[in-house]
Amino acid sequence: MHGNCIGHCSGSRSPQRQEWFTGALLSIEQLANCVIEVLTDPSLFRSIRVQARKTILDQYDLARICLPRMMAFIQKAGLGKG
Repeated sequence: MHGNCIGHCSGSRSPQRQEWFTGALLSIEQLANCVIEVLTDPSLFRSIRVQARKTILDQYDLARICLPRMMAFIQKAGLGKG
């Protein structure tokens, strides 16, 4: 079952599915099986957790990315002070 869940949970690198590589498209049954598998042996999914954290830090870090973008948006829209 591990290979099946990893394939579903980590996506595919094929050109048709590249856009959802870090996500998962699962049926309810597949999702339930993945949850059971992750809870049974979390160490098997370490690489997915590491990559997910890297994605969040690289793309959504509050201090480095989100807040500066929001401040620039507010200033550009003329809603900020000054």
